[in-house]
Amino acid sequence: MPSFTTVLGLVGALQGLILALAIASVPGSTRRPNRALALVVFTLALAVAAITIDHSGFLGPPGSSRWAVLPILLEHSATFLFAPAFWRYTLLVLGERPRIPMWVHWFPFLLWSAYLAGFTLGWTTWRWLPPILGVLTYLMGYTIAVALRVWRRGREAKTLVHHVQVLRLVVYSLVLLHLAQATRYVGRDVAALTDVVPLTATLGICLIAVFSFRQSRLFAGFEASPVGRKYASSTLTEEGAAELANRLQELLREGKPHLNESLTLADLAQRLKVPRAHLSQAINDNLGTTFAELIRRHRVEDAERLLADPAFDHLTVESIGYEVGFGSRSGFHSAFKGLRGITPAQARAQLSPNASSDTRETHDR
Repeated sequence: MPSFTTVLGLVGALQGLILALAIASVPGSTRRPNRALALVVFTLALAVAAITIDHSGFLGPPGSSRWAVLPILLEHSATFLFAPAFWRYTLLVLGERPRIPMWVHWFPFLLWSAYLAGFTLGWTTWRWLPPILGVLTYLMGYTIAVALRVWRRGREAKTLVHHVQVLRLVVYSLVLLHLAQATRYVGRDVAALTDVVPLTATLGICLIAVFSFRQSRLFAGFEASPVGRKYASSTLTEEGAAELANRLQELLREGKPHLNESLTLADLAQRLKVPRAHLSQAINDNLGTTFAELIRRHRVEDAERLLADPAFDHLTVESIGYEVGFGSRSGFHSAFKGLRGITPAQARAQLSPNASSDTRETHDR
């Protein structure tokens, strides 16, 4: 009967295969990075399956039969396929062109394919396999190269916002996997560490799967507009930004903090109990505007209501501007005319015909 760790490893591999198929089937403008990510997840799932089967001993020790060496062959195949696929995905996400032709990155996999062909035909033997330590070092080199590139370029413009977050998660998963491999190598005589590598890889696949399905844009076939340095490394999720934008709109409608002339973005963030950067991101990305423009728009809307209300006919236009949070007559006049196309006095004449003529025209000549 298979052990719990064997079942868990195979379930993780199956989850990776399902995720790869789901991502690869998404149409739309992000088809290329989606398919590149699908290949990365597929090879990672293949490696988990190979290591799990190898550790289960189901096929016997290497050398006992030609079938017994199959898990090692699959593990090497996944590694040599993963490295160039991972590199290509990185370039697509960061919007870079390869400095070295891609065929150079695929060359080790081509050599490995030639070895597999020779093994299948009986021309080579499993004893000619590359040492596992060398294969792991090869993969670790790609992990370091991608991590450095993501750290250096991931905050710049022209990155795929949601894919770059997945890319970071893949890097983190690989770092954990390499730590597990090092732990296993150092403690190779400790029975409790036998399955630390496949279990760590399974955890990585689960994290990638959960995060990918939470990022609905990955399965919508399009990406958000490229962002620059300001928000590329933000921890605020798409769902969190949308929820924060809704909370902000409700606060502006009900609490009317914009009536305070000295209101700042930090003040709003404090009232909403969120980081200032997250609030700025929600305003820019979800509301499609800036903090200053958002406040100006709400002040003009409130001014428009007061100008139309007969109960405020006794107030001058300038006084109404101060009432809704503007600090000067010129600022109120400029903002109102910029958003409505007419001056506040002209708006009052249209909205509240009963207002006295001297009140309408005061300070508006």
